[in-house]
Order: sequence, then C-alpha cells, then structure tokens
Amino acid sequence: MKKILLSVFVASFILFGFIPQPTSPSVQNNIIEIIKKLNYYSHLASERTIVYTDKDYYQKGETIWFRVFLTNGLANLEKPNSGVVYVEVLNEAGSIVEKRKLNVLDNGSYGDVAITNKWNSGKYYLRAFTKLMLNNNNPRAIIKPIVVEDDFLEAGNVMSAPIISVVPEGGVLVSGVNAAVGVKALNSKGERLGEKGVILDSRDNVVTDFELISPGYGKAYFTPVVGENYRLRIDTGIEIYEKPLPRVEAQGYSLNVKERGGSIVVGVTGLEENNLKGCVLLVHKGEIPLSTYELGNQSGDAAKFLKINKEDLGNGVVSFSLFNQIGEAKCQRSLNLFSEAFFVNLEVEKDVYRVGEPIRLRVNGSDYLKDNFSLSVVLKDRVRQTLADASLSQKHHLLSDQERREAIDAMMIVDEKGIVDWDQINQFEVDDFRYKPELGIMVSGNIALKGNVEIPKSKISLTVNGGIPFQESKIANSSGDFDFGPYSFYDSLNVLLHVSDIGSKVMLKDGVDIELFNNWPKYSSGFTDSNKQKNSIDVHGIEESKDDDAVSNEGVTKLDEVVVKSDVMFDELVRDREYGKLTPYFNYSNRVVADSLKHNYGAVSALDLLIQTPGVNITGIYPDQKVFIRGVGSINESVSPLFLINGVPTSAQAAKQLLAEEVMFVDVIKGGRAAAFGARGGNGVIAFYTKRGQKHASSPIESINWVNATIPGFSKTKKFEDYVSSRSRINDPKKNLVYWAPNLEIDKDSVLEIRASNRMGEYSIVLQGLDENGYPLRLERTIEIVE
Repeated sequence: MKKILLSVFVASFILFGFIPQPTSPSVQNNIIEIIKKLNYYSHLASERTIVYTDKDYYQKGETIWFRVFLTNGLANLEKPNSGVVYVEVLNEAGSIVEKRKLNVLDNGSYGDVAITNKWNSGKYYLRAFTKLMLNNNNPRAIIKPIVVEDDFLEAGNVMSAPIISVVPEGGVLVSGVNAAVGVKALNSKGERLGEKGVILDSRDNVVTDFELISPGYGKAYFTPVVGENYRLRIDTGIEIYEKPLPRVEAQGYSLNVKERGGSIVVGVTGLEENNLKGCVLLVHKGEIPLSTYELGNQSGDAAKFLKINKEDLGNGVVSFSLFNQIGEAKCQRSLNLFSEAFFVNLEVEKDVYRVGEPIRLRVNGSDYLKDNFSLSVVLKDRVRQTLADASLSQKHHLLSDQERREAIDAMMIVDEKGIVDWDQINQFEVDDFRYKPELGIMVSGNIALKGNVEIPKSKISLTVNGGIPFQESKIANSSGDFDFGPYSFYDSLNVLLHVSDIGSKVMLKDGVDIELFNNWPKYSSGFTDSNKQKNSIDVHGIEESKDDDAVSNEGVTKLDEVVVKSDVMFDELVRDREYGKLTPYFNYSNRVVADSLKHNYGAVSALDLLIQTPGVNITGIYPDQKVFIRGVGSINESVSPLFLINGVPTSAQAAKQLLAEEVMFVDVIKGGRAAAFGARGGNGVIAFYTKRGQKHASSPIESINWVNATIPGFSKTKKFEDYVSSRSRINDPKKNLVYWAPNLEIDKDSVLEIRASNRMGEYSIVLQGLDENGYPLRLERTIEIVE
C-alpha cells in the first residue's frame, strides 16, 4: 500500500503586489496592517458552506437528499483546503438528530438522511462545516431549514411567519445625511408581502414611500433626523405590517454607492470630531484589495464623492469598507457588478407535458456557473420559493433589467452579502489558529501511564484489517498525543492500537491508558477542545453502498474494505465483527469456531480444536500437550507460542488445562500479524475465548497495553436511481420526487432529458449551485404533467 504523508500546513500570504495609495505614513501603515489581517483571516478561517436539499417539505418515511457546496476565501473563488465536511441535522431545540461525515470532492459533497417515525413534526435545520471553519468564532455556514410532517396536507400549518427586514445602506442612519434603506418583505410562502410600503415618523407622517419588487425587495430614500423614531409600514389590503427602523445617530459615518453608467459613484460622510481626516476607503473583492483612497487631510472635510471606473473593478461582488483614523471599520457596502451570469436561466421545451413524455430542458448561460450543480424535479407544493440566498437570476425573468438590478441591490444591502466581519478579523491572531485542514479521516488520542502519568516519546502502532492488512507506527509527542492518517474509507474499520515502547519510563504492572479522541468536532462560538472518549468511538452515518471511485484525494491513504459476495460470507462477517469486540487485536491468521462439528468432533482439550488448522502441530495428550506453529520463530530458545485467554496473556500450563467445551472460538496469529505483540509474539500467538467470556481461574494478569477500537469512516450515500427502483417495488404513495442529481455537469449545448413516467400534477424544476463569483444561485421553472 502506498502511503503519502500529509504535508505540514504552512500558510504564506502575499499582498498580490498591492501598494496602498495613501501618502500619509500613519494611514499607509494602518491600511497595510488591515490588508495583512484580511489575508491571514481569509486563508485560515474563511471556508464557507451552503446546504441545498431536494425540496423543503417532507413526510416521515421520506429521504432528505442534500448537496453541500464548499468554497474558500472571502471572495469565495478559491478551492477548499479541507477534505472532510461534517453535516448535522438539528431540531428546533438545537439538538443533533443525525450526522454525516463526507469526503469533499472538488467543491463540496452530497449525501442523504432517512427520516424515521421517531422524528417529531416541525422544523429542522441542516448545517455543514469543516474543522478549518472552526478557527472562526462565527463560521460561515449557510444553514438550510426544512419542515417534516406526519401528513403533508398539514404542512401549511407550520409555514414560517412573514419576514420583514430593514437595513440602512452602510449600516448606520446619521442625522441630516440622505440615506438609502434596503427592505425585504416576504410572506410565509417566500413571496412578495405587498406591492408598496411607506416610512412613517413618530407622528404617523409619511416620510417616503417605496415599491417592493418580486420576490419582495426594495429601497427607500429619506433624510433622517436625530430624535425621530421611524418605522416601516406595509398594507397588504388584508393585514398591516410594521417594522421599526434603527435609531438615528447624531454623529457617525455614512456610505452610499451607486452605479452611474460606466462608473461607480461613492459618497462618504463623516460627522465625527475630525470629520474624514485620516479616513480610508478600501475597495476589495473579499480578501483581494483593489484600491484604497485617503479621504481627508484636513479636519474640515465632512463629505467626499469618488468616481471609480467600473472596468477597473471587474465583474462580481465588490465591497467598499470605510475605516477611521485608527483603523476601525465604520461602514460597509457591497455592490454586485453583473456579468453575463446575471442572465443564466433554465429553459424548458414546453410548459405542459403528457404522461410518459420526456421532460427536456437546457441551462442557458451554464458557462457562468461555478463547477457542478444539483437538479431536482419535485411536486410544486413541496418547494418553498425564497430568494433570500439566491442571485435572482431565474424566477423573475419577467422583470425588466432595471427592476432586477434594483432588487439585487436591495438584496445586497438587506442580506449583507459580501459584508466582512472586521471585528472578527481584527481580533483574529495566527496564534489562535487551532484547526488544520483535514484531508481525510484521522485516528488520534493520548497515551498515559495508569494514574494519568504522561509518558512522552512513546511508540504506538496502528494495525487495521481490510482487503489488505495495513500497519504503521508513530512516536507520540511530549504530551503523549498521537495522530494517524489521513485515511479514506467508508463505513467503519476496527483497528488495534498497541504501545510497544514507552521511552525512558518503566512499564508499570497495570500498563498504560490509551485514550482515543472523538474526532466529531463541536460546532459552537469560540474555540473548543475536541471531546474525548475512552477506548471507543461511536459510529455515525453508516448508509447503503455507493461507488467509492470518486475518492482520490492526494496525500490520503485509501484503506481497503471487505467486499461481501454471498449470504454465507455475510453471516461470517457479522459473526467475526461480534467476535472482534472481544479481542484486543484485529488481525489473525486462522480462526476456529468451537461449535462447528468439523472441528468439535473428538476434541477434548482446547488445543484439540487446532489439530486440523494448517501450520499448527499438536503433540501429546491432554493435559500434557505441546504446540508448535510452523513458519514462525524468534531468537528466544523457547518455541512455545504466546497464549491468551479472553485477551489476557496467560501461561502455557493454564492454556493446556482448558477444555474444548469451554471454548467459543480460538485464533491463531502468526507472521506479521503478530507484530503488535512484540518479542512475546515471535513464536506466534494462540488466543482462546471462553463461552462465558471470563478470565480463566489460573490466568495470571499481565499488562497488555493495547486497545481495539471501531473508527467511523465516511458516510455512504445511496444512489437516487437505486432508491427509486426499490420504492417502485412497493405501493409507495410518496412519489413526489421525480429526479435528483446532486453533482450534475452540463455544457451550454447540452439538452437534459428526464423521464417522469406515471406522474401527474404541477412540478418544479429546481437547479441549485454557485454562480461564477461563488455566490448561491437558484433557478426554478414550473411545468404541468397531464393525461
């Protein structure tokens, strides 16, 4: 087996040859420090996950099919560093009900979760994260909400309440400074709450009005006055909704940005003691600086207007961050400079199909999508249309170009797209970098003498059995910690961890503690230690089979797995796994099950069970028999193998007195498989396990210094085609999902054909992925299938 070691993660940061424009030395030093921290943070803590699902509403007994997109860098344009992504399903109380550990492909992964009858009805949330993301106190994870009901006919009862948000452009309302306010108003179905709204003052006077553009975004303009309390009102004709605006500040900074033809006009106001003196505007795409502007040399400069050529900024999301004299971020604003990706759309051959007709569709502008995407065809009432995390490219194709741009711009303000957490960046220190990117599955833990005495420089070996046995050794660090990996395997593997050398310490009679760490990370604010678990690790997310050919991470050891080819082999595998729970090792050369008539016939002593075992010579009669394992030997004069009873080393005399009727099974271990036993196993090992599973009365207790553990691998994902085929064999009423492809690739000239036999009703075709700038993209079209 070829093993490629994981290289040490070394982050080097280059400022892209960027030279700040300010001439003041103090301001220049401030901006250089800001950009340096931005780059550190971007590379060490800024992976981002987005979770999509096949639909939004589920019944118990159905399967959640999901896709995780993983990007890197604040600009979302870099390939992720991590090779492992964790997915959790949480209930409304925040408790985890399901977990999956997935192997990262090019830009994410995908999987499935079965909804059992044990789930309560209500809302659930899917979140995904990597360990690298936990270096960030606030991981960038876009969480996906879903609804689970006993009967889908009742799902409408749990629809969310209307969403109304009001956010000032730049984040602050400053008295006397003209302000733009972004508005989002969505009803329970994720659609526009109303067509119009107004801003009222404390005396119910209308200050200004605004229009809501589908799906429910708009902008309002007015000049706030300190001391006034403003609120938004939307009258739908059925109900009236109100939302208070943020408090108006007497002093502060404001920032407004507008497109004007081929230019971007930026207005900056500073009503502080020194106005805009020493303030700097940084224009950037995520962590990539584009330009900086020093806004004032004199304290009398209270307002500035800048005109920037759009061609100098390129396409995509561009951010504008305003800093005061001491480098504190005061205002932010992001602008989406559309490329052709703005006009990506989903084209269907027609709107109405006959039963049995193939559905043909094309993705126009697919060249402007980032990597692959997911596609589902599902009953329309199972989908909740909301574009709070979408780019507005598709559903509202009937809007004019100007309306779409206005809605997108309001979305950039309200949903704070492209906004950078400068407080987090300024607090972030490279020394706080706790988690390295995982390329695969790690086996880690700690070695200590009994009584919690650390034993540094200890040698520990890991032995694993798959299609091909595998073993490697490591030296623990000065605290006794060790790491094996990264590995790539599915389901789970049993491993033997054996301490063979404890350096300068003397092995005590009671041996050593081998403590394994639970490598499922805890998702929470702040930095937390990994949870530890003694001598075992729970298995999470074991699912049905899936082709593993997609796993090809460089630098990761792929461990072979046992392939079950028959029912007999399956029974033997299940039995061996149960027996494996009793053994302090996993590899063995031969195993004899005592209850088998083939071996039990005529057996009196336990050693008689081995008479027909290849390579084992038994001479003499009970209780004075001798045993020799051919093909093994050590430099010791003795040729007697090492004997174990119920996993504990014992004397040869004790083993010879054991009767066959007392034995459940016996293992013979020889050659390289006995390496974990050191010199004591040089002549081979014979291990007896009694039916009562108790230590033999005459067995002296010796230190074994090993532990057998089950290590969870990557979760397997069902194939949707196999799932559909299995459900079609029964009378399944839940055929609401016609098609699901989590990792679809299609070029601009391709036509995708989907067959929906024996289906009728209104269906939504939903494409979900990332646009060329790494931002969420959701396209949806509705078709009808009739007789």
